[in-house]
Amino acid sequence: MSQQLALEKMERTNAQADLDAIKTQKPDTSELDAVRADLAALSKSHKEAIDNSTKLEAELAEKEKEIEEIKGDMLMAIKELETHKLEADAKQKTQDADYKDLMQNMTELVEAEQKKTLEASARLDELAAKAKESDTNLSAMMKRIADADEAAEALKIKIAAQDQAIDELEAALKVKEAEIAEAKVRETHLLLPTASC
Repeated sequence: MSQQLALEKMERTNAQADLDAIKTQKPDTSELDAVRADLAALSKSHKEAIDNSTKLEAELAEKEKEIEEIKGDMLMAIKELETHKLEADAKQKTQDADYKDLMQNMTELVEAEQKKTLEASARLDELAAKAKESDTNLSAMMKRIADADEAAEALKIKIAAQDQAIDELEAALKVKEAEIAEAKVRETHLLLPTASC
């Protein structure tokens, strides 16, 4: 663009020099008209070049403005990306810490449950042994009860026999007492006549 302007300026200077040279010579209308036409064309070209240059500068400024806006948007996007990345890193660290705590808690819970299971199993074995011992003791106790029931039944039979024997002895005793009483009465009757004599 600047080369074009310099070239046009040089052409304009040359044209001006030619015009000055012509002015010093005897006027020639045809050459003057040609020079004027060339000058008008150069002026028009120069004006168009300036207009194009102004238009290009405006477009360049607009493009530079758009580039700056794009740069601003890119910088903002980069900042947002960095912010999101920092937030994601912090969130990931928090999740990792939470996961670590969760795994630790789960491990502790599993170990505690395993310990409880082992204790419960040992307790169950102990209760089973006690139950087996209780069953043995219960069997022995039931045998003792059966033996005691059998002995009680035998004792009842023996007591019943003894009661029957006592009843028989009491009956025999009553018979003897009656016989003795009757004998006494007879003896008294026998003695009474002898006393009268």
